[in-house]
Amino acid sequence: MMRKRAVYEANVILKDFRKIPLKIAICYPNEYRAGTCSLAIQILYHYLNSMEDVLAERCFYDEHVPEPRTMESGRPLTDFDVIAFSLQYEIDYVNLIRMLLRSGIPPLTRRREEGAYPLLVAGGICVIENPIPLKEFIDVFFIGEAEALIDRFVETLLSLGYNRRRGKRRVKEELSGEDGLYVPGYTEGKVRRVYVRDLNEVSYPIRQVVTLSAPKRQMPVYGRSFLLEVSRGCPYKCRFCLLGYTFKPHRYRGLNLLLDLADRGIRAIGSKKVVLISSAIGDYPQVRKLLEGLVERGLSIGLPSIRIDMLDEELAHLLRRGGQRTLTIAPEVGSEELMDIIDKGINLERVLDNCKVALKAGMKQLKLYFLFGVPGEKMKHIQDIAEMVRRIADLGYEGLRVIRLSINPMIPKPHTPFQWMPLESVKSLREKARLLLKGLGGDPRFSVSILNPKWARVQALLSRGDERLTEILIYVANRGSRLSVWNSALKAKGLLEQAHMAIDTNDELPWDFIDVSIPKHLLIKEYESIQTKLSN
Repeated sequence: MMRKRAVYEANVILKDFRKIPLKIAICYPNEYRAGTCSLAIQILYHYLNSMEDVLAERCFYDEHVPEPRTMESGRPLTDFDVIAFSLQYEIDYVNLIRMLLRSGIPPLTRRREEGAYPLLVAGGICVIENPIPLKEFIDVFFIGEAEALIDRFVETLLSLGYNRRRGKRRVKEELSGEDGLYVPGYTEGKVRRVYVRDLNEVSYPIRQVVTLSAPKRQMPVYGRSFLLEVSRGCPYKCRFCLLGYTFKPHRYRGLNLLLDLADRGIRAIGSKKVVLISSAIGDYPQVRKLLEGLVERGLSIGLPSIRIDMLDEELAHLLRRGGQRTLTIAPEVGSEELMDIIDKGINLERVLDNCKVALKAGMKQLKLYFLFGVPGEKMKHIQDIAEMVRRIADLGYEGLRVIRLSINPMIPKPHTPFQWMPLESVKSLREKARLLLKGLGGDPRFSVSILNPKWARVQALLSRGDERLTEILIYVANRGSRLSVWNSALKAKGLLEQAHMAIDTNDELPWDFIDVSIPKHLLIKEYESIQTKLSN
């Protein structure tokens, strides 16, 4: 029976549950307002539902709901043959387990071997990063991009006549030999990340699900917008960034295709707003023609961020004509010395110049992202951040909280040269945070958000963790994801300080079996280059 929903949407796909042989629940283990803006969810939803023998419905985590149910039919997760999780943030691992517990599904794989439980699969950047913390919970991991994996996955399940009541073991055996699929207990050797070679050749969701009305706490981050993926991957290799190392090569869609997708998409969603999805929109070869085409169509343009050194007067005016009022950039550090360590390659004076360009164009608000706890960082480098922010504000940014600062500890990520680095101590990070706040001096122009270093420690442990996190994740899921619960669980297992320890380059790492196409010896070479710079 359909349940009453406070959320109303357009472009929802409804299929007859009784007539479709393979039923898949697409789960985003975080709140609706974030998940419904996830392009990954839109792609999975439309790609799967384009298949005649597949039904896909969406489910989001809601702390206030005792049992997760799908948006489309209000069915519990136990009614589905497959539950597919999209994992974009490590901290959501606990929500994944909570969704299972609240659905009456045993979280541990070994306890689902018998019984009519769904097959659990997971994909997303966190899975490519390091699937081992969830090894005991997930049946099949997607190591790569969905469009390159879904067809084979679905064909295998349908050919074997799989449903939640039978065929799970046979399915695992068959899938374990496929590129891009990791099946714990079945897969042997390395698993190669697979990806779409040409974005122009894959289908793209046009009739994206958009929210028509919802309670305020559930309204989507981007509002009623068409998500337009311009490119995938990143042309840069900032040493701290997981995306730059795990989503090579950088690929982009052709200009004519993008404009055609925008034309069709805005008609399908009944809105005039387009959000451009790209890690490096300024590097798109025809970015000016793309923006001009969208502006000429009378569309409002949303841009999550832009690399500041790619901005110029023409781009700034095009963005402003598209309704952009806030410029979002990520200088990351406030000194050229540390810029060299993280290898981002941005000239800091250029940052100031282009913030002035943005202001002149009419973008009178800024959002700035910075890191602290970068290897080689000293207290003077923290003061450099505060000084840089003040210099930017003094260009003419006026008003209450016109500059929003998001400042986070640098968390070492797998598959990057920093994967062997320790997370800086909580004590040191706290001292730096206090110094930074003091340097900003309570200026009313600034709104400052700094991630608690203890939460950064949890994230670092999840990023570089192994099977020892299994019991901890279940413990936290049962007791609530509060910092005190995490700390007591990690301390009991002797893992609390592990995040702050360096790793030897000769050690075998939990994620070494994931082949992301960048050989480990090249990462070691970069790591050694960093060490040389730090010792000079």
